[in-house]
Amino acid sequence: MFRIHVTLVGGQPAPVYTGIVHTMPDKVIMICSEQTFQEAKRIQQEISIPAEIQIFDPIDLILIEEQTYLLARELVDYSISVNISGGTKPWGYYLTVIFGKLPNAEIFYVDQNNCIWSFKDKKKESLIFRMDSLFRLYGNPLTQYTSFNEFENSDFEAIEQIRRIRRRNNRDFFFLTDAFGRNKDSDSISLNSGSTLKWIDDEESYLFRIYDKFGTLHTTLLHSKNIYNLLINSGWFELEVAYMLSRWSNVEELRLNCIFPDKSNSPKNEIDIIADIGSKLLFVECKTQVKNDTDVDKFKSAVSNYGGSSSKALFVTDAPMKPKTKEKCIDNNVLAFSIVENGGPVNCVKKIIDLLDSEFSHTNPR
Repeated sequence: MFRIHVTLVGGQPAPVYTGIVHTMPDKVIMICSEQTFQEAKRIQQEISIPAEIQIFDPIDLILIEEQTYLLARELVDYSISVNISGGTKPWGYYLTVIFGKLPNAEIFYVDQNNCIWSFKDKKKESLIFRMDSLFRLYGNPLTQYTSFNEFENSDFEAIEQIRRIRRRNNRDFFFLTDAFGRNKDSDSISLNSGSTLKWIDDEESYLFRIYDKFGTLHTTLLHSKNIYNLLINSGWFELEVAYMLSRWSNVEELRLNCIFPDKSNSPKNEIDIIADIGSKLLFVECKTQVKNDTDVDKFKSAVSNYGGSSSKALFVTDAPMKPKTKEKCIDNNVLAFSIVENGGPVNCVKKIIDLLDSEFSHTNPR
């Protein structure tokens, strides 16, 4: 029998697309409003199945009931699946009531854990999750990022060296790396304290000569495949956090330095880490310390824009978080984690995994 899939389109296109991929019908009918027509068009472009878009009134109960009855009569001779995950509540109500009376119709919804729940047998089924499809559905294709698998052992060894240098003199470390980043043409920076940072072109390495608080000079040669980004762009901390996340068995893919372009292809926003957890995404912001609490607001806004309401957000700092910053994270439904407060980079891996296991056991509030 010819299979038709009816789906409601609201502001979250992901569960609509997921339902289509799950049912693989012969034809899709997308019900949307004038306000969500563009979301329906993006979904239509993402699938290879013939799709029809019908515009329903979003709030007028009489019109919605009439439109639903007309649609049901047209489809009475087909095998029908109905996804009520999106759209307005009146749409969901009338499609459930009217299509629920048809013996050839199955009604379901998709939850935030990417599971389909059938109204007929009350069973759930986990679905395949596609990260790049999600980004395209939200109108933000991700084409510029670095895969965690591209980093080498030398990069992880450089992280340990960088941490030792910071412990010896964090102030000089910051001023030297910051000055190098601002002076692109310079190959050597010196401070009044005597500490220096020099680029050795022949060896493609950075030479650190730094004095600790006791006046002892320490010399370190830093060399790795991604040493510029790790040292000058503070990428060492992001990679350190990504390594911790890679120890979590739920992680299927890790992407760093994720840049979402705008329509003119200029950088729009950067997410430090995006982790594919198999059923949803984890967005991660990494800062050694928070200087402005508005960073939390900006991060949460980016997560909502690029990952939708089902994605999770994690804000990781090296230094302890101030109480106001933690409160800001709670207000924005963002997980907060400090490496120093949890025993340092070696000892905190289990703690961050336990935190994520607990968080991913339930859905985000809508």
